[in-house]
Amino acid sequence: MSVLRFLAPHRYSRPTSPSPSSSRSQSKSRSKSKSRSKSQSAPRELEPRLTIRVPSYGSVFMDASHQGSRPDPDVAPDPTTAVGNGRDREARGELEVEIPRGMGRVRVRSIKVGMRTETELTVNMMRVREKDVIFKREVEITGDEQGIVLEEGLQRFDFVLLIPSNLCSHDRHPNAKIAHHIYAELEGLDDSAAPASLRSTGRKSTQTSMTSTNSGAAIDTPRSSRSRSPFPPSTASHSPAASGTPSGTISPPSGSQIHTPMYVESTTRSPASPIVPDGNGAVNPASLTSALNSMSLRQHASNEAGPSRTGGGGGSSSGQVLPPAPPYQADQGPAQQAEVPWFKGIVKKDRYIELLHNCHPEGGVTELDVVVRDAVPGLGPFELSLESDCWTIGGLMYGTLKLLGPSPSATIFSFRVTLHQTHKVRSPRDDPETTDPTVSKTVYPLFTVGERPTPGDKNPGTRVKALWRGTEAGGKDEGEGIIQGRGRNPPDSKARPSSVRDIPTPITVSHKLGIEVLFSVWGEDEQGNKLPGNGPGALRALMVEKGTMIASCAFTPEELRLPSYGSLLHQDAFSHLARKCPLCGKDPPDKLCPTCPPTSLPHPRHDHPPKLVGNEQGICPLCAEDVVPRREPTFEDCACGMSEGYLVERFERRQRAQGSDNAGGTGGRTDATRAEKAEVERGRRL
Repeated sequence: MSVLRFLAPHRYSRPTSPSPSSSRSQSKSRSKSKSRSKSQSAPRELEPRLTIRVPSYGSVFMDASHQGSRPDPDVAPDPTTAVGNGRDREARGELEVEIPRGMGRVRVRSIKVGMRTETELTVNMMRVREKDVIFKREVEITGDEQGIVLEEGLQRFDFVLLIPSNLCSHDRHPNAKIAHHIYAELEGLDDSAAPASLRSTGRKSTQTSMTSTNSGAAIDTPRSSRSRSPFPPSTASHSPAASGTPSGTISPPSGSQIHTPMYVESTTRSPASPIVPDGNGAVNPASLTSALNSMSLRQHASNEAGPSRTGGGGGSSSGQVLPPAPPYQADQGPAQQAEVPWFKGIVKKDRYIELLHNCHPEGGVTELDVVVRDAVPGLGPFELSLESDCWTIGGLMYGTLKLLGPSPSATIFSFRVTLHQTHKVRSPRDDPETTDPTVSKTVYPLFTVGERPTPGDKNPGTRVKALWRGTEAGGKDEGEGIIQGRGRNPPDSKARPSSVRDIPTPITVSHKLGIEVLFSVWGEDEQGNKLPGNGPGALRALMVEKGTMIASCAFTPEELRLPSYGSLLHQDAFSHLARKCPLCGKDPPDKLCPTCPPTSLPHPRHDHPPKLVGNEQGICPLCAEDVVPRREPTFEDCACGMSEGYLVERFERRQRAQGSDNAGGTGGRTDATRAEKAEVERGRRL
């Protein structure tokens, strides 16, 4: 169930000064056009400010552990079961509505939070950057003819958006893009729709578009906008719902004589109708319409008298709603209500979020373990192995070539591994049965060990360096040999993770690994025939291709293999938090900030008297040392941001652990391990 719920009344108000990013942009604008800013020196009219907050920097993990059973992509979803049944992902967040100081109380028609998925595809030279909305869902709080009254200060709403488990991941390529956005809208009143008695007191605001932070709420609608009356109908009163705010009691936005529904849930009422995209193309119902079932708003009424408890962000019962707006007393007649002006226009906020599907069937860490055993003339029997403890975009991979019985006439020049990426673009406007996708291919070199002969050198001899040269080819090597290299996948700014099977998407990404070994056999051509005379053999190539699935760079062991709760209960784990602060005198439970939104990172409270703690921020330095993590999540937590040294150490630590298990804890070495050590000493292994 998707929910938009009033979380806290106006408990405090922030200064109306612009944010740092806004200040920077304004200063740049002033520096570019000083004369223009002087001529337009009138102060900007105050207007509400919206902020969307979501956890995990707006990243929503859609792995298998959250999805339950995956739907069949070849079967159209049943409208009665398209939502729920454990198949959707709950994305939670908060919307902050701030009425700046000096603006006073205002009336608004509705508050809306939603999510939309947009595509921008270049199909061919005649169809460039076609834009479509393939998914949209929203929830809304509406008032009756008297609107919703918002007090001066900050009001918070929490929301839950249901994201279908088969909604495609975000993606980006030079010719294609899939983007997910959380948006919020505060809708005021148009001059034409305002009652005559209220038009003179209304505030005018320009329609603005901003960017913010969040994920979450649900209403599936067609692309076409729905017509609506200037004043939504009034609804029945609802039972109150408690909140987890520090202040305790929750009251809805006041100042209206109506009973406002505190959330509206989207429900399916009819089969999906195809979206009519921009342009002349028609959307094929079989392509990507599984997430586009037509849905309508339904208002829930409850006559329960007692308060009901809800979970953070909304419960699963359709009867859990916010309390109604308190009725006005006799002295609060229409004349006094008219003193609260209507807000004019629409304020919008938008933020980009990421949907991440894990290709691991159980939602774990994807590993790479590819072994190829074969034999070719001249090279003899060999074993190729590719291995990674975390096979993701930006991840590290080791490749090993074992020569089990090479010919003494053979020469090994180079060992190379490349990543081949193919992405296919199919517009939702096209029929998949009659239209071929647009295909693009890219090759990324991962590593090359040795020296590849120049393209024109068909018979490289002893003048070209070799990784292994037999005694009958002018070298001194004999017997088995091991050649190893390592390399990293490109970052997500260049390569993209593999598309997960059973997830319909307009951009399908697939990968395969290409393995190349260049060698020659003294006195033989590339077909193995004898050459006239006794000279260097012709250059040959051993080519092997293996398909693979590469996970997103977000699915690292550090993210997925979090410590167990039991390991955190060690007697010394939180000993530094178990003491009373000698400076501010706060007990351990009171060291954290109780007022900021729960979606923000844990941080020390900042409401101490400045003279007590010695700084104007009101932060106790001793409590800050105790409760603040040593560092916040950063780019380094993604595989792309991890250093190669760290990835190597993590891989070797895993290898040592596996070696200890295989040796029964005795620390013994196998013959293969000793052979690998010898190759390292000879410089044939990195």
